[in-house]
Amino acid sequence: MVSSTRVVFSRRGKATNAANAMVLSAATPRAGHVTTLHLNNADYDVALQGEVRSSLNELHHLNYLDLSGNDFGDAKVSCMEREREALLSFKNGLIDDHGHLSSWQSDECCEWYGVECNNTTRHVITLRVNGVKLRGKIGSSLLELHHLDYLDLSRNDFGGIPIPELIVSMKQLQHLYLGSSNFSGIVPIQIGNLTNLRSLDLSYNSLKTENLDWLLSSIPIRVGQLSKLQLLDLSHNSLEGLVSESHFVKHDKLNTLDLSFNSLIFDIPLDWSPPFQLKTLCLASGANIADEAPEWFWNSSSLIQNLYLYDNQIRGTVPNLSSTSIEFMDLSVNQFSEPTLWQNTYKFGRNIHSLGVLDLSNNNLLGKIPTSTQLHSFDASSYAGNDGLCGDPLPKCLDDRLRPSTINPGVNMNERDSNNFSFMEEVGISMGFGFIFGFWGVVGSIILKKSWRIAFFNLFDDCCVCIQMETKLK
Repeated sequence: MVSSTRVVFSRRGKATNAANAMVLSAATPRAGHVTTLHLNNADYDVALQGEVRSSLNELHHLNYLDLSGNDFGDAKVSCMEREREALLSFKNGLIDDHGHLSSWQSDECCEWYGVECNNTTRHVITLRVNGVKLRGKIGSSLLELHHLDYLDLSRNDFGGIPIPELIVSMKQLQHLYLGSSNFSGIVPIQIGNLTNLRSLDLSYNSLKTENLDWLLSSIPIRVGQLSKLQLLDLSHNSLEGLVSESHFVKHDKLNTLDLSFNSLIFDIPLDWSPPFQLKTLCLASGANIADEAPEWFWNSSSLIQNLYLYDNQIRGTVPNLSSTSIEFMDLSVNQFSEPTLWQNTYKFGRNIHSLGVLDLSNNNLLGKIPTSTQLHSFDASSYAGNDGLCGDPLPKCLDDRLRPSTINPGVNMNERDSNNFSFMEEVGISMGFGFIFGFWGVVGSIILKKSWRIAFFNLFDDCCVCIQMETKLK
């Protein structure tokens, strides 16, 4: 039940008389705690002036404060003193070798590095101290930040400690980033209590599982309760166990999933239809997918833009992807082998204009890479390690007949041209025959016909006489 509390503010920040005072309403619960305070000038005839006192910090349960439309000059609403002290206590447990937290000294904690406050309530809502190489201990004072919904401690070095239980007890968190911060040990089961999480990143640590008594897989059993998750990144850890469709049955909002570089075993039916529409799917190395990739990876309804399936020993064919929106695809170090890739390649290669990165290297693909398709535009590294593959940008094939025609299936232009001489060969042959017939036609006539031979020598003598006369005259 909500009651009404009368709060009196003077026009100039101090009481003058009752006639000049404004009476404002603040919503309070039955316990008497003020949770909402409206001081918006649009609701009253007189604008507030003067000093905003720090006594507002004593309203520990205040969730909404509206001071808009007033005239406080250069006055500022300070951060909550209790939250400021909590941040200083958190800093005191850390080793900041590079001085990134040196600004954590002033009275206004909302202006500190990595700290963000709500513009209305001035509660700390974001703590982002990632990538500054902090070391040391994460103190329990963070629990005093009751309104903190974004915590990013990634890319620091916490010395191989387990994920602190205090973090997984902050149920108000919506975004939790602990990647690349040298955490180790067991993934706490209590992480399933953070039901407000939209983003969870535990990647690039040394996290592992303890047993399967409380796990359906390396992912805590209660992760299925995190139904608001949009990003889940558990890659580059030592997670083990079974992953089934039951882990994702409630994740209809999930758009980024990365479980790469673990020792997981995927037991998901090939024809399973997930409740989510992923844009990024990374299941590289150690995901232990079945021999054949599930159909939903690339069916016509898929919205996947980034697909990373490196090193999973997947067999079968590279599917027709003409109706998908994939921009990045890495299928390298698998066992794709069927030559039907090239049979369906015209739709695959011509219509996927969004595909910017392709890696099919180190598979068992066969045939000749066709020209006049998008497949032909990638460099040789995209196809390296396929012994049965040839054609530009790889070395030329020995048998051009393997090349499917892109103009007329009944005519192979290269095969037809291989039976003819090249242009330069034809020029060389013509010059040779011309020399033989020209030279021996003249010389043979002189040798065989006496009158021609006498005339030739007379002409030769006359030329010699002329040359001698011109020499003497000079």
